[in-house]
Amino acid sequence: MVWIRETGYVGELGDLLEVISGSPHARTVHTVGRMWSDPGAFHEVFAAWNHGHGANVAIGIASTGSEPPDAVTGSRIETWWTHDGRTRVDRDGQVAITTPDEVLVYTPGHGGIRSRPDERHGSAPLIGAAPLLGWLDFEIEQRATWENRNTWDVLGRPSVGRAFFGIPPWLHELMGVEFRLGIDAATGLILHAQGTLNGSVVSWMALDDVVVDEPVTDDMFQFTPPNGERIRSNTEMLVEHLQSLGVDVSAVDPEDEQQVHDLMRRWRESQMPSHHRQPTLDELAANHVVTGPLPVDEPAERERVEHVIKLIGTASDDGEDVPAVDRGEGLGVCLRTAASRVNATEPTVIEVDHMKFLNDREAVVWYSLSVGTNRYIQRQEARAIRVDGDWFVSRASFCELMARAGVTCPPPAE
Repeated sequence: MVWIRETGYVGELGDLLEVISGSPHARTVHTVGRMWSDPGAFHEVFAAWNHGHGANVAIGIASTGSEPPDAVTGSRIETWWTHDGRTRVDRDGQVAITTPDEVLVYTPGHGGIRSRPDERHGSAPLIGAAPLLGWLDFEIEQRATWENRNTWDVLGRPSVGRAFFGIPPWLHELMGVEFRLGIDAATGLILHAQGTLNGSVVSWMALDDVVVDEPVTDDMFQFTPPNGERIRSNTEMLVEHLQSLGVDVSAVDPEDEQQVHDLMRRWRESQMPSHHRQPTLDELAANHVVTGPLPVDEPAERERVEHVIKLIGTASDDGEDVPAVDRGEGLGVCLRTAASRVNATEPTVIEVDHMKFLNDREAVVWYSLSVGTNRYIQRQEARAIRVDGDWFVSRASFCELMARAGVTCPPPAE
């Protein structure tokens, strides 16, 4: 949601949204600046996002008046970005290079780690404003200048419905619950930012130099670690880590990502007391008692149930109903409201993780929800019911999902 302090800022809002859409409107960007965050605030900030702390902070007082520490105490960060999806971030000796094909992260003394782009290793540069504002309720405070560039000063706090998508990926870089952003009026770049928690500054960043459309050679996105340090895949690194813990990895193919992650999960579960660890899906399913005869053709019915679960977020052609939901008439408005609150701009994908039939008319299903390449909801429980020969998601299960986005279902039609 967007808030405007004065009527005169309605036009400013349109200008801001136009600029940040497709930002930074350049072929290349090269920035030099500094960043700082308080490591002692890490857990409190993440708890605040997870549990909704700070949600009642009035947007008009998001500015705390606290001044960040002197910029010289921050770490130097230099970033290169190109329009074809390549970035390089140099910070305190660490190098993170992202191309459309892979991500390479080098840390002095530890070598390099190569992974797929969707594995999200390393630090994404805080360049464009859209990824941040997509998670915030915000208002334009005023026009300003920064290093001789015209900016908008924007104040923000976590958006209503943020719990639907969990923790924003940029929160590791810019921690806080209330934010002040300085957004470049020409490019939509974030020129400076400050995050606060309970009135105290817990992070900030500031760009001292911004150069747009300078030539950037391909060599900038190639890197060889110094002193003969290795570059490993993410799975190779995990295998080495498991070996250092004394885990037998002889039966695991280090190139098979699923095998490696399964072994890591089993080791973690073995180290956790049974009353503390997360129950497995089989254990969750065991809590549900079979109440009648099971479907005659269970594989076929399983496919039908999975199909309707995957359509839980799909509205009818006119947008008014949700056909996969029992008594789904009039629920389309819930999907629209949820999408607007969580700023969903990428395709939503639902995967069924586990299913148990309780009888031939009812099944319990656990599913995960992803937006783009990011998984935000896991092991969500739902009920599927059979009505007049067809399977539907129960209305209660749909409304539980909507509640995670802060949306309340209307009463069912009589």
